[in-house]
Amino acid sequence: MKTKLSILAVALALSSTLWANPTVEQAKMKQEIRDIKNDQKEIRRDVKELKVDQRELKKDQIDLQRAKQTGKPALVKNARKEVIEDRREIRDDRRDLRDDRRDLRKDRRYHRHHKPHHPRYYR
Repeated sequence: MKTKLSILAVALALSSTLWANPTVEQAKMKQEIRDIKNDQKEIRRDVKELKVDQRELKKDQIDLQRAKQTGKPALVKNARKEVIEDRREIRDDRRDLRDDRRDLRKDRRYHRHHKPHHPRYYR
């Protein structure tokens, strides 16, 4: 009986040290937090780019209206190209923003489930 208890105690001690090595856990947590903060920075940067592109689109649309009023086909054609280009940039910025937000959600979810006190951590 005593040997069984000692074997169980050794097994329990080994398993607890393997499961809860604080330095490794702390390093993982810090890396997860760093990932989340980086994703947040990317999102802020993408939002700024999107706003700048939207301003440019508005200016180019005004230029297009002016070109239409003059009636010169070359000016209208160039203005249309700029508007189309700005719309493409806005679409790309929105896609980047959507992807960054998805990454942030994924990192937050991963971070949440990888905290040692979380019920799904040991699954």
